[in-house]
Amino acid sequence: MSVVPVAHSQSGTEYGTNVAKYATARHGPDGAMFLDPVFLPNLDNLIGQHVIDIGCGAGPWSVYAANQGAKVFGIDYQMGMLKNAKKAVVDADTDSKITLANADGAALPAADNEFSLALSINVGCNLPNTSTVKVSDPEKSLDYSKEVGFEPHFKEMARVLKEGGRAIVTAPTSFGEVFTRGDKLKTEVVVAIQNELDEIGNSQDSSVIKMHLDKLENVYRATFAWRDDKWVLITDESQLKSGEMIWRKLPGLTVPNFYHNESEYVQAAEKAGLKVTEVHHKLFKTENEREHYNVSASPEKNLGPEYSQEVGGKPPFVVYIFEKPLPSLDSEIRIIGRVTDANSAANVAVDAVKALREQSGGQ
Repeated sequence: MSVVPVAHSQSGTEYGTNVAKYATARHGPDGAMFLDPVFLPNLDNLIGQHVIDIGCGAGPWSVYAANQGAKVFGIDYQMGMLKNAKKAVVDADTDSKITLANADGAALPAADNEFSLALSINVGCNLPNTSTVKVSDPEKSLDYSKEVGFEPHFKEMARVLKEGGRAIVTAPTSFGEVFTRGDKLKTEVVVAIQNELDEIGNSQDSSVIKMHLDKLENVYRATFAWRDDKWVLITDESQLKSGEMIWRKLPGLTVPNFYHNESEYVQAAEKAGLKVTEVHHKLFKTENEREHYNVSASPEKNLGPEYSQEVGGKPPFVVYIFEKPLPSLDSEIRIIGRVTDANSAANVAVDAVKALREQSGGQ
């Protein structure tokens, strides 16, 4: 029996009534420790830069970049997200610096080589594997096909980036781990999870799934997949398949996602012509470090042992910095002269120098 929850589509996910919750929760207490501090320094000092925020959500990073001096173009596939983003932009008095649009990350309404920085903050987990969809344009009386999904997202990102431009891409990882607040034994948490799964049964109704999984208040992150006509907790990431439809319990809400492992992000970016320059994972190194954090944090923001490297914890997020390479001198010569052999290239270079001298008065 195949399962197609209404929250998952060929183009991406739809959060529905959880849009407002997502806008409030952002990345949760663990994201505030292990995600935001890792990628946000790359958004400092952006004066004069043109930034595209792909899958801008409720707009927090668009606003941040604008406050750092950037001109920002934020796009999102979900109208509910854009509604929240527009309010955030107005509230922050950044509407003169930010333009928002409803668009698909696989078909960006932007010119080639337009942006110096691209953001894709936890967007890939909302995209299925690449597929082709038919599109109708009644105004132009056109019917055509286009690619949507994971790889086209990276292709479009690379297309609109300037040469030498950077892309900051973040994603969830460690899908086989159950990340908790640490106020209960893991065995108790797993029993509570199973009780809610039993209540869900074989329901494919997104409202039923969210209602029950949202009750797991001390669970920050957990992954659920469809197995044998029911939803099950994933405790071994190798059980998941690329692009598989999953549900994810996040801090304060439950959302539909698609599974992609870390290597898929790198492969998709490199296939699109981007180069990996940095990869970051962050978590507590020791239990003392985690305990010190918990003492200073409010109880609802405490983090469990799953976030401690000392006791076998795993990182909840990964941050990539990609770059669109500058063309080599050799490739520039080929582009300018439309030539393929060395002698012709040399002649083109000489002619270019002569032309520049003539324009400068023969100096």
